[in-house]
Parts: sequence; structure tokens; C-alpha cells
Amino acid sequence: MEDDDVSILYSHGDKPISQSDLVVCFSADFNRRQLPSSHEEAIESIWSSRCSANKTLWNGSKFRLHSVSTLESGRTRWDLGLTCYKDFLGTNFSPDADLLQEMGKNVAGNLQAFMADPLGVGCVLLTSDNQIVLLKRSGECAEAPLLYDVPGGHPEPGEISGDALNASLFTPEAIVTEIFSSILREVRDEVNLPLHSLSAPLLLGVALNKHSHNRPSSEYLVRTELSGSEVTTLYNTGSQSEASESTQVHLVSHDQLMNMQQTNFWQDLAPSAKGCFLLYQDFVKRSCCTQR
Repeated sequence: MEDDDVSILYSHGDKPISQSDLVVCFSADFNRRQLPSSHEEAIESIWSSRCSANKTLWNGSKFRLHSVSTLESGRTRWDLGLTCYKDFLGTNFSPDADLLQEMGKNVAGNLQAFMADPLGVGCVLLTSDNQIVLLKRSGECAEAPLLYDVPGGHPEPGEISGDALNASLFTPEAIVTEIFSSILREVRDEVNLPLHSLSAPLLLGVALNKHSHNRPSSEYLVRTELSGSEVTTLYNTGSQSEASESTQVHLVSHDQLMNMQQTNFWQDLAPSAKGCFLLYQDFVKRSCCTQR
């Protein structure tokens, strides 16, 4: 499962997991490594330049995915630290990102050692009549403008502890709850669907965005009790809090999704959508094999 734009870090195959099957280990040991002073200064310079060009930018904290492993119990473990949007723009999105990865490989034996790698979330949103919901990103979006994407965003540390980022509040249970809650909030805020119409998310796996030098995104399956036409009607009211991030809703059938790489539309997808769809296709194909 790979594409020019994305690769798959891991897949849960035919057994996507629920919130209770994810274990988090949170530590400052899993933050990105500090770079030599000249490179840290470059991060500040990039941020200053970006802020001058876009007055709406703000430096929000994010969780950083350091590694993934499987415990003897069969549960999945994520090692998480903290990072921020400024560091993301100054590392994963830096003109020197290839150099930073090479430094990570040489110094720490890890390409991502110096990268911010903020953890994203995205989902295959499946309607009651078996259609998948996509959004066309606004031309004002910094990443993947005008491409079609799945609903998604980031888990927010501030949702747990507020702006002070009180580390004592970052319990493993609170972090896992925030991760799974965040994808439902994104569906609400981007598509305008009420939370009560959504199923509990199932984690399909984690995809890596090659355009942002392996920035990770966890991908989920979320079902809604609403039909495709009902979803479209709610989206078109325009009352969702993040309405400015997209310009239209687009529905594809389940069969279209399963064969999308063979169509020209595949090239109109944002990398995050490609990663999400690759993981979902793997889930469906393995499920079919298991049932035979």
C-alpha cells in the first residue's frame, strides 16, 4: 500500500480497533530532538515570515507521534510527545526538510528525529446509503488547496489542559479520549453533522504524507445514520464553524472508492485522503478474504 504522495506506517487490516484498544505512552522523551542553534533560528525565521504573510496564523500545540508498537496483549501502543505548528512549518515543511531528515538519520538513526511530526486525524465518513463524504479544500488552505479531502484535522492538547498545557493532566486515558473525540469534532465542524448522528470511530491505521516529509495521520472509519442527500443539505447550510476551509461536499459510491486508483479523480485527492482510502481499501479487502 503505497503511492507517490503517501505511505502506510501500519494498518489494522480487517480488525480496526476501538478506543479501548489503544494505549498511549506520553513523555517529553518523545518530543523532537533539539537542532543545532542555526537550524533552530531558521525555524523562528520561517515562522516570522509566515506570520507576516498570514496574520491569521497561530502557534497551536499538537501531539507528536514518535513510534507505534504492538503489545503482548495485542493492543496498540503509541509513543507521543508534544510539538507545535511553528515547528511543523520549520521542519516538515521547511525548504531544508531533506537535510533535517538526513541529519536525523546520521545523528540518531531516525529520519524523523528532528521533525515536528504533528499527529493528524482523518476519516472515511460512510453515509447510511453507503456513500463516502469528501470535501473540496478552499484555495486559501495552506496545504493541498483545491484538492478533495476527507474530514480531518488534529487532536488538540489544549482540549485536555487548556492553554497552560499542564502536563499533569495528560493522562494516557485523557489523551486517547481526545484523539478519538477529535475526529468526531472535525466531522461536526467541517461537514456540519451533529455528533449524535455519528458512530464511535474505528482506527484503521496511520498514513504518512510524503509531501510534508512523513507527517503522520491516524485514519478512522466513522459511520453516520444520515443519507448522502441529508449530509449534503446540512453541509450546504454553511453554518459549520470551519465552513471557510472547503467550498463543496462531494459524494462517491463505495464501489468508486474501491477502484479509485484506476480513475483520473485519484490525482484530485489530497495526500491525506489517499492515505485514508488506502487503509480503508485494505480493511475491506482483508475483511472479504476473512469471510470466505
